[in-house]
Amino acid sequence: MIVAAVCQFYFDHFLPVDESWPETFALDSDQGRVMIAPRRAGDPLFPEPIDQTLSTAELRLIPLSRPGGEIRLRARDRIIDRMGVTVLQNDVELQDGRLPDGLEQAMIDRAVEAIDGVIAHCRVLTDAPFLDGVRRQHRPDDGNFYLLNPHTISWFGGVDLRDLPPLEVYGDVNASASSGAIRAPERGSVDFPRLLDSIRRGVASVPLSLLATARERLAQLFLREGIIAAATALEVAFEQYLERSGRSGDGEVQAILADRTLSFAERRYDRLTQLISGRSLRADCPAEFRDVQRLYRARNSAAHEGALTYNDNGLEVRVGQSRAVELVRASEVAVEWLAQL
Repeated sequence: MIVAAVCQFYFDHFLPVDESWPETFALDSDQGRVMIAPRRAGDPLFPEPIDQTLSTAELRLIPLSRPGGEIRLRARDRIIDRMGVTVLQNDVELQDGRLPDGLEQAMIDRAVEAIDGVIAHCRVLTDAPFLDGVRRQHRPDDGNFYLLNPHTISWFGGVDLRDLPPLEVYGDVNASASSGAIRAPERGSVDFPRLLDSIRRGVASVPLSLLATARERLAQLFLREGIIAAATALEVAFEQYLERSGRSGDGEVQAILADRTLSFAERRYDRLTQLISGRSLRADCPAEFRDVQRLYRARNSAAHEGALTYNDNGLEVRVGQSRAVELVRASEVAVEWLAQL
């Protein structure tokens, strides 16, 4: 049978749609065809009953650390515009009346990628840095991905593409609405003596700030930016270490830095730390050292070719979410190790 997922993604800003946009247009990829349906002038913000249900949804947040601070957020207060997308999948065989395992998420991912692709082009063409696509975040605590934008999904299935009846994938209904997700407003706590100590030391640590940015970028699924931020943290941390050592103008140091037969990690986190402090990340933390090497190769690939990959013994490895998290963790270990020398 043919299965169709009709999605509406909602945004907290206007999308750059004008009167020249058609009611729908098709995008083809190796995964199949999707149909994009922009909201044009005069189109309702909440077009179908399931969308109207979404408009009444409310989020309630009750901070445990601050009693009495209940927060209520209505979904419609965060919604200004929307864009629809229909994803089609042919030759689907239901399993006990249900979609095959993984198909629902795969079709939702295709919908998100299609919308994000359109908006990425619009972002460049309008030179609008704050034009966002569908926001997703990865939560390392449970390994899950979350859609932050309010959205609805309606399912249809049958043999005639022109007349697909509702497909009840959620018990006895075919549609669901989500008010989206927001980051928990809690941001931890700092004890005051530690704050005073940090202030007395001067500007907050640049490498640690860059690593915090790297973790944030990974959570937001901007993997390339996260890897580049972590690589920059490694560079800055080493430069600060070299400055502290008083050996930055040393001829032997300069010779190792100029040796292009050595990798970034071999020069800075092995040979030079061995020369200056008698310690090597390669010897002390071999697994993290290997990952620092891989992270910097991925950084070079992202910066120069736009692809987040690295070569590992002749094998081209694509860096996905879980691998990116591991590489950034290795950079955190390296920066902390270097600070102790």
